[in-house]
Amino acid sequence: MDKLGWLPIGFVGLIIIMVLTNRIATIRLRKKLAKAWEGKPFFIKNDSEESLVETMLLASTLQPTDSQVDGQTWHDLDMHRVFDQLNHTQSSIGAEALFQKMRLINFQPDASLQELEDFFEHHPDLRLKVQVVMNQLGKKNHNMARSIVANPGKQDSRIYLSLYIFLACLPVLSLFFLPFFQIQAMSVLIASVTFNIIFSSIRNWSNKMRLDQVSYLVRIFDSAEKLSRLALQKKRNPQTGYPTI
Repeated sequence: MDKLGWLPIGFVGLIIIMVLTNRIATIRLRKKLAKAWEGKPFFIKNDSEESLVETMLLASTLQPTDSQVDGQTWHDLDMHRVFDQLNHTQSSIGAEALFQKMRLINFQPDASLQELEDFFEHHPDLRLKVQVVMNQLGKKNHNMARSIVANPGKQDSRIYLSLYIFLACLPVLSLFFLPFFQIQAMSVLIASVTFNIIFSSIRNWSNKMRLDQVSYLVRIFDSAEKLSRLALQKKRNPQTGYPTI
């Protein structure tokens, strides 16, 4: 068999190794999460307080609350240390939800959280599957996921298109008038080229930041799809009312 004939075998072997590696990593993660649920230490990346506050302030404008713990009171009572002790979340959106639960107060009791806790106590296997999905989503400070959904930032593309065309044509027009108005045309040429370079760098940086933020939002949607598949595998127990798998 020639060298090219080994390529498909090597490619298949590489895929098998990647699948096995991912499977082994998932099994190890499930074991760590199971021990963490019992109180064993589990390393989790800390969430930035600035990022949590940023998301909480946006959430306060989108959902009604009865009261709010202001920043001065929060720090006077050293509540962020309490939050760190309670924060065993696997993803940024989980940490944000916990932070908002502690800062944005609703006086009406919410029985859904207790029901969810009881459900996961009775279904540890499903709980681990959910934790694995959230762990794979991971943490990303200042991810702006909620902000992107709440404010999609509609822009008039025609205005930007006209601006791009004008900036692209300006150096060409400067070269056209260069034989007739040398000083003025050269000044406009240098200024337009310099501005185009700066403007292009700023737009590229802005687009890169936006793309980086959207990537986490895409991962959230992917995680939601995985969770929905878990939900489709459940059958409700008529005695307890809880889903079973």
